[in-house]
Amino acid sequence: MIRHMNILCSWKRILATALVLVLLPCCVLAESTAENKAETETIYYSLYTPEAAAEDPEVNDRDGFSYPRLTNLELARIKELQAAMKNGKAAYSGPSIINLPSVESSDVAVYTLNPEDFSGETCYVFLPDSRAMSDAQLMALLAAFEELGIDFDPDSLNDRNCCRHCNILETRYLRAAEQDRMDKIVAQIRSGELKSISTDAKVMSVEKITHRTWGYDHKHFQFYPYRSMTDEELTLFALENESIWETSSEEIKADGLQTLSKMIRLPQISNEEGCSRTELNLGNHDLYISDSDKLIKYESSFFLKNRMNGSVSKTPSTLEMYHLQVPGAQPELACIALFYPYSGSFMDNDYPESTEKAQIAAAQKWAQDNLLLPDADLQQEWIVQTIDTDMNGNKKVQLVMNTPDWEIDLWMYANSLDLYECRIYSRKWYDPGQKWFWS
Repeated sequence: MIRHMNILCSWKRILATALVLVLLPCCVLAESTAENKAETETIYYSLYTPEAAAEDPEVNDRDGFSYPRLTNLELARIKELQAAMKNGKAAYSGPSIINLPSVESSDVAVYTLNPEDFSGETCYVFLPDSRAMSDAQLMALLAAFEELGIDFDPDSLNDRNCCRHCNILETRYLRAAEQDRMDKIVAQIRSGELKSISTDAKVMSVEKITHRTWGYDHKHFQFYPYRSMTDEELTLFALENESIWETSSEEIKADGLQTLSKMIRLPQISNEEGCSRTELNLGNHDLYISDSDKLIKYESSFFLKNRMNGSVSKTPSTLEMYHLQVPGAQPELACIALFYPYSGSFMDNDYPESTEKAQIAAAQKWAQDNLLLPDADLQQEWIVQTIDTDMNGNKKVQLVMNTPDWEIDLWMYANSLDLYECRIYSRKWYDPGQKWFWS
């Protein structure tokens, strides 16, 4: 019986081995097919290609980032117009919107792409930032794709091929290795070491004119390809937005921190972020005080050593500094912003309802504990200026105190009296009154 079992087991092993040998070519073929498929996906869905998320901006707030699609109302309307145009019942007679030299925040435009550089995408669409599209704009979009000979699917717009409400002026984020190389290139341009480059490489960008409270931003929207970029390409992109800085970013940061050391107690800095430079073309604005029609703004960011004690931190976790400069003069610290983190479980409504008197008393205590200003300044009156509610339903109050040189704004949760944000504005540079979160 035992011998019979051994013979049976031997035959099972033989059959299993034979089966493996028979199936091995199929397995190898399957693996080869999977590898070929992976290679194809690397081209079209690489680490450099943005994810194709598509939330409706009327439903999901993406915190000021691009809304890369038509709204549901616009989708319904464009499909009606598309059918009417195909049936000859509607036609577009306006100007072409293909490859415009510049685009404003209210424009619709279509830019042609090299699909080999953009994971198969042939076009990139700009939609109006913050307004509903008119029928004329929807028809212009349809006409552009008809002119290009592309069968346009309105549902196909996403992060890979569309921008709306473009606070991020590029088709994608740089990967870490690219950003390291870009930082070195930018430093050379700002120092004056690098002013031009001789290369056969070409890059694509378009002037993006954005309406701001102070006037207009004129910047370049940069079409970063969905693959690793060469140093020559990074340099060409950098030269479009960067120029020589008369004052280095290190000097600007040192000046701001030196000024702050005499104004406010801060946690130790744990990490420094980059410093950006923006040229502001002032228009009819209610933010800045300046006799110049142009200002240069520098923004520096820092992470602070912070410990959460409870659901809301008593100390800030990040610091942002804003310097302003009249062309030809020296940059001056004009505003700082401090952000206090809180856990996702925090709900201000869980605390007993507070009063305006208690909120003002909490602001006074915060000033005594944190500000290094003269005693006479600390005795100035705090007022509740406005009330806001965050996305979790937590009510926040804005308390403001003015000293001869500074306006101090605290955003405080109404019941717990914990801080959400502190902003300090130079009264030399900023108009008085409601500023919300502007800098």
